Formats: sequence, structure tokens, C-alpha cells
Amino acid sequence: MEEKIVNKKGINDYKEQNESIEKNNETEIFKSKNRCINKNTIYNAYKENNLKCNAGITIIALAVTILIIIILAGITINAVLGDNGLLRQAQDVKDMAEGTTLETGEKMNKVLQEYMNVMAEDEGGEITEPEKDTTPPTVVITTGKITSNSIEISVVANDQESGLASENAYVYYLNGAEYTRGNSSNCTFTGLTADTMYTIKVEVINGVGIKGENSTTINTTSLTVENLRGEKFETTTPIMDESGDTVWIPGGFEIAEDSAIDADDGVVIQDSKGNQFVWIPVKDETKFQRYGGYYNGTISALSYFVEPYNGYSDETSEYNVMVSSIKKYNGFYIGRFEAGTTNSNRNEESGISDIVIIKKNVYVYNFIKWRNDINDEIGGATELSKKFASVNGYTTVSSCLTYSILWDAVMNFIDPAYSTNNCNSTSFVRDSSGKGWYSQNVPTKTGYYSVNNIYDLAGNVGEWTMEVYSSNGYYPVLRGGSYTDTGNKRPASTRNYTNHYITSQEYGFRISLYIK
Repeated sequence: MEEKIVNKKGINDYKEQNESIEKNNETEIFKSKNRCINKNTIYNAYKENNLKCNAGITIIALAVTILIIIILAGITINAVLGDNGLLRQAQDVKDMAEGTTLETGEKMNKVLQEYMNVMAEDEGGEITEPEKDTTPPTVVITTGKITSNSIEISVVANDQESGLASENAYVYYLNGAEYTRGNSSNCTFTGLTADTMYTIKVEVINGVGIKGENSTTINTTSLTVENLRGEKFETTTPIMDESGDTVWIPGGFEIAEDSAIDADDGVVIQDSKGNQFVWIPVKDETKFQRYGGYYNGTISALSYFVEPYNGYSDETSEYNVMVSSIKKYNGFYIGRFEAGTTNSNRNEESGISDIVIIKKNVYVYNFIKWRNDINDEIGGATELSKKFASVNGYTTVSSCLTYSILWDAVMNFIDPAYSTNNCNSTSFVRDSSGKGWYSQNVPTKTGYYSVNNIYDLAGNVGEWTMEVYSSNGYYPVLRGGSYTDTGNKRPASTRNYTNHYITSQEYGFRISLYIK
């Protein structure tokens, strides 16, 4: 009897302990209410409590099993198997414990659910699981530089929920076909056709794989000088100037930013190093010939002036190739500036080792002879000019020392009356007073005075040409006067001649290009 009383007392103690646990759990639940900051936190606590309850049931069952083993070890078989035996009592304890624990868990869940409902009412909504991101990214396309064969765009994409994908977030399409993909928000579409409409679409993928997109249509520019300034040409291309005339742009060159948009005003091209040339149109082949030029206001006779001079083996054939090119393309290019150098200390001994540059505001390449010998092409302005194209990697044009026929084409370009020998007395080609660097003690840097975007055709230094004077021997010809003369005596079209080996501060040269 005493043993049964003890066991019943243990059961009562166990009930009291569970009731205490209930109260403590309820207290902890309401404490947790103060720590909750949003619906999702409560929802997670609700799920976590269920897991803890299940774990509690398992622990209590284990404890009951251990208790049964201890009791069985201390009593007789009969006491265990009787109607009121310990085994029966232990089962009662187990059932009570399970019921108490399940009841406690239910009460905890009830309290949590009530609090969740209160929170939902306060916030005017229902407690639900966190919503998944179903919103696509926003995509905005901005157009950049547009040329005749390329389109640049930039993209601004935003996804505040999931962010953008870490790989290949941007996919670019051109006329419905995928062009490229990656993580860059910028794309340049190349190899396009001039004056053509293109549809460009951009897809942007967010961090959970949802796509946003936007599209735009863009028209490439037409092949005109105005639209193509700053654009490099891969192949030799005919384009139109403002008047509708054709200008040929050699492959590897680009139209300079400060170029005129009409050939009559001087269309300028430049290479990758910034060397610049001006297009000289030759529209009428009958006028593509040499003219006497003015000296002291009067036209000079062409007697004894020879071009081409068959001084070296290929000179005549080179001349013929040059003329054929100009007639085919209706024009050629002449250096925008006299040949220049970065060397400020050139003298009679300088030779031809300095690199030739054709840019504004550099030292003029003077103290340069025509050639080592009248019958070769080596050692002076002729050699430097011929090699200029290969030295600079040109593949679409040939270079040469400017021929007199080219010089006269420039004069006719500036003043069409030049071909009639009837220029006005104030014409640049007849009287260059005040239009060039004259009556000075030393030459100036390149880029002093321009006509039709070509600088220093008058004054500064006399410029060697491929022409020779043969009355009393063979003397190469210089054009354009020099800083020691005056503009009315030796204007832009004038001729002068001297020995081929002279290296003077007054003499320089100018390079021309013709298309292959």
C-alpha cells in the first residue's frame, strides 16, 4: 500500500511539473511577442514550436521508459503483472505524460495562432508565407553613337527584389537574332549597312531567372561626310559631300572631326597617328594638267619644265599609275600641312632620320635635299615621301612627293580661273600677300594660314616637287615661295628651282596620296 501511495504522489508531482511547464511556456510565448517584428517572424516561430513539441514528446517517452526499467528492477513479478501493478501504473504515467505534452503543445500553438491573428488584424491583412519574386526587371535602352555601319547602346536595368543574375544577365538581339550575351550593360552592333533600320531588343534576367525586356528601332546613318566624321573606314568607300559630289575615303583612314562637309571647302582625312590630308577633286580630266603659275603677277611659261623626269627606272611608270588613279577616282589627297618634325634643331647635317609627321603646329621638315643624285630617288624628300605610306602602314593608298601636276590641280581647286590663266589680281594663287608667312627671318611652325583647309601653300618654305627644270641642266622645282620672299612676287602658284643637293632652311616638302 505504501508503495502505491508513493507512486501516486510521483504522478501528482509530474502533473504539477507539467502544469508549471505550461505556464512557463505561455509566459515565454508572450515574451516572444515583444520580440516579433513582422508576420514572417511569427510564422517561423509557429513552425518551430511544432518541431519543439514533437521533440518534447520523444524525450518524455524516453524518460518514462527508463523509469519503468528502474521500477521493474525493484519489485516482484507478481506486483508488476497485477491489476494494480506497477506496469499498469507506469502505463498510466506514460499516457498522462503524452496527453499533457500534446495538450501543452496544442495550447502553445493556440496562443501563437491568436497572436498571429492579432498581428494580422493590426496590419490589415492575413498571415501568409513570404511571396515569391514574380516581377521582371525594368529595362531602359539609351542610344549612343550611330554611324553608317554601327550602333552603340547602353542599358539601365533594375530589380529591387532579387537583383540581376550573376552570369549572362544581359542578352542582346539584332533583328530577332541573338547578337551577344554577358554581364555588360553596353553593346556596340557592328558590320551594319548604311541608311538601314534595325530592331534591337535587350533581355535582362534577374536573380531568380525572371526576364524583363525592352526594344527599340534605330536607323544607321547615310554615307555622307557630315554623318561620318570620326568614323574609321575599313575599306576604300565612296561617300557624298554636302553638294552630292563623291569623295573617296581610303580604307584605314577616318574623316577628321574638323573636316568640312563639302569637298569645295576641304574634306580632311587622317590616319591613326593624326597625319592629315585634304581631298582634291578632279572633276574635269581636261583640266588635269600643268600650268605656268604666277611670278610677280605674271603667268610663267612652261618651257623647259619637265614632268615626269625619267631620273630613276620606275619614275615614269609611277607617274602613269598616279595619273590613272586620279582619273579613276576623280581626285587625290594632298598633305594638309607641309611635312613636319618634332626636331626643333634641324640643320645641314640632319639628313632624313627624323620621322615625318603631317600635323599642325610642328616644326617644318627643312634642311632637306631633293635627292642624293638627280638620277636616283635616295637620300632626300623624294625618298621620304615615297616611303611615307609603307612606314605608316597604309595599304589602300600610295604616297609620293607632290608632282607639279598635283600642285596645279590644287591651285585650280582653290581658284578655277587658274586653268584659264586669268586669275583676279587679288586671287590667292596670283598674289598671296598677307595670306602666308612672308618677309620673315626664319620659318614658322606648320599651320599658319589656310585656304580650303590646306595650310601654308604660300610662304614659309619652298616645297620640292617631282618636276625639273632642264634649260641649263636638270634642277628640281620648288613651289609656293618662302619666308624670305613676298606674296606678290612669289605667290602660292609660283615656281622656283635649284640644285638637287641643296639643304636649306628655306626648303621643305609636301606629301600627296593617291588611291590604289
